[in-house]
Amino acid sequence: MKKSIETKIKAKLIRTIILVFVSLLFSKIVYAASYISNQDHGGADWTLANGDYIAGTHTNIGTFTVPAGATVYVQRYNGASYGSVVINANNINVIGTIDASGAGYGGGGGGGGGSGSEADIENRPDPGPGGSGGAGTAGGSSGSSGNPGTSSAGPGGAGGAGGSGGGLYGGSGGGSGGLGGIGGYAVSQGQGDSSIDESLNIGSGGGGGGGGNGQGNQGCCNHGGGGGGGGGAGNYGGGYVKLYATNNLVVSGIIYTKGISSSTGSGSNGGCGCQDWNCPSGSNGPGGSGGPASSSSSSLGGSGGNAGACNGPGSGSAGGSGGAGAGGGVLLKAYDVTVSGTIDTRGGGNNQANGGTLKIFYNCDYTSGSYYTGRTYSAPFGACYQDIGLKIFDGTQTVKIAAEPLGTVTSPLRIAKAGAIYGIMLVDPSDAKASKIRIQTNNGIKALRKID
Repeated sequence: MKKSIETKIKAKLIRTIILVFVSLLFSKIVYAASYISNQDHGGADWTLANGDYIAGTHTNIGTFTVPAGATVYVQRYNGASYGSVVINANNINVIGTIDASGAGYGGGGGGGGGSGSEADIENRPDPGPGGSGGAGTAGGSSGSSGNPGTSSAGPGGAGGAGGSGGGLYGGSGGGSGGLGGIGGYAVSQGQGDSSIDESLNIGSGGGGGGGGNGQGNQGCCNHGGGGGGGGGAGNYGGGYVKLYATNNLVVSGIIYTKGISSSTGSGSNGGCGCQDWNCPSGSNGPGGSGGPASSSSSSLGGSGGNAGACNGPGSGSAGGSGGAGAGGGVLLKAYDVTVSGTIDTRGGGNNQANGGTLKIFYNCDYTSGSYYTGRTYSAPFGACYQDIGLKIFDGTQTVKIAAEPLGTVTSPLRIAKAGAIYGIMLVDPSDAKASKIRIQTNNGIKALRKID
């Protein structure tokens, strides 16, 4: 009986220890969150965490912060939505990183490789099949399948064309064995933006590479021709980021909206042709399939297959590589804009020729940072009222008095409150529109009131 009680106590103690350990373990895990729908934040501050995903339009934010050490990602365009984020806040602080690289339009699928022609052997009349074209995603079109080779010592099949990239200025698909075109920002395969409003573009995707041509058979050696390699898929463009602050906007971290140029993966390699008198029917090299456009775009073309047992003459040609995506745009607009960090909107492969546009609009003060863009445009908006160092507490918050710009004919002073600028005048405290601010004058106590 005593041992049974001791056993139960030990088991209960072990369970308690395990539960405490699991609780402590999971209490330290921070899960990334997704904020990818339009949202009114009701005036609350919003601080993001490392690994969070954002998209859509977010309004009525107190202070928006991307803290140091945090990287926040813009949700990739899925063919119908996402690919951009718009933030509206009183104040914005980007200390960490906002990354919209590759969040734009998708690339075209690679073209399928053409198959090699059949071996010149009696009763072996079947050429291999052409490779299938790769699928396009997020607005990119699919690549075409490769053509089969001919029989009886004819030429190999032509590779299929790559699909065009997604977006208004998607890169064109490559022809047989040709490279896919790069995506454009505001023109085909280029930058081309001259707008001075607040519009931005999502970067267009690159075109898929064309499939390689199959090889004709090598009659002297009884070798079937090698198949052509599949074309590589086009790459994603960059998304866009718009940041609006009523008061101050500070970027001491990094904003990326770059296009992608993948160097990993490839279209499928072409198959080998057969050799000797033992070739089965249809055993010559089939064309390789086109590389699919995917989240890890296979942008390199596949190699052509060799004739014979992959060591004979007459290789099929390689598939073309997919084109790089264009960069997306960035917009910053606030009363004061300070950038001491980095903003990079270049196209895939750090190409400025198809990089996105950076636009900066400021009311008073603007400090520039390190920019790597296709185009940078900055301009003031509205009048700048210079702070004269006088600050007054109005019973709710501290407000500042500012001098009016030259050339105006109204009150010589302005008051800036919550980002809005008002002309001010002195009135009797009994005035229905008098503020809580009181000033001693030679004519007694007066109140400040904004000019209607």
